[in-house]
Amino acid sequence: MHLVFLTERLLQGFGADRVVYEWAKYAASQNHRCTIWCIETDGSFPSLPGLEIRQVSIARPGLYPYYELWALRRVRYILRASAPADAWIVATIPFYPYLHWCSPSLVCDFGFPSTRGMSLFSRLNFGYMKWVQYHLHFPTARRIACISYYVRDCLGENLRKKAEVIYPGREHISQAETHPIRAKKAIMPDEVVLLYVGRLNPFAQPYKGVLLLRKIFLSLAKEVSVPVRLVLAGYGTERDAKILSGPGILVEPNISQTDLISWYAACDIYVSASPWEGFNL
Repeated sequence: MHLVFLTERLLQGFGADRVVYEWAKYAASQNHRCTIWCIETDGSFPSLPGLEIRQVSIARPGLYPYYELWALRRVRYILRASAPADAWIVATIPFYPYLHWCSPSLVCDFGFPSTRGMSLFSRLNFGYMKWVQYHLHFPTARRIACISYYVRDCLGENLRKKAEVIYPGREHISQAETHPIRAKKAIMPDEVVLLYVGRLNPFAQPYKGVLLLRKIFLSLAKEVSVPVRLVLAGYGTERDAKILSGPGILVEPNISQTDLISWYAACDIYVSASPWEGFNL
């Protein structure tokens, strides 16, 4: 079968991007021919035997309705270039309108974050996005893949009937790639390391809860009798690092894949403060 995936990005540091790539990679390993169309990629997710990464140029205006319209201008090109396609997996914005042309289709529902703390413009943008997806686009899909039962339960009754929960967890790293990062960062053997991996911007993505996590850790460090260290690793800027830093807190923005794997192996406890994601991707 030829499976065609449609996703906005393939960038290191974004969980949804990793999930889409791993799904396609697994399908390719089962002798399916897979194509992933994306708008933006940094080369972190390479083409493989049976898996082709293709990039399409689509303007990205800030207002979501216009983003969909720009994506629709490329629908005929993608349909022709992907033919013959046996099934379509529509993973992210702005490709959900393609569900009206691509059949049979499966749509991925990664859920919607809380808009608390966002600007009025962002709240309106997310509100429109949520409404058109659940009322106009998703009803045309044959099946809906949700990443958790919570996300599935947020769907309307009719959509829940064709929704199935598929947890996105998949082992894609090797312990053999680790190195002694605790010693490299001067962390003592008796320190308990708490690790968070995810986006670090506390204002553009307040729903990740990194400021809350920082607050909880600083309070915890005063109450426990053992030395503790919080490591915040992921996609962010030096400004984010300054905002999130504090006593016992190590911020690691945009670290290498090798260092990230090493932190997974070196930590004692993995932590998350996202109030809407059952568990970070």
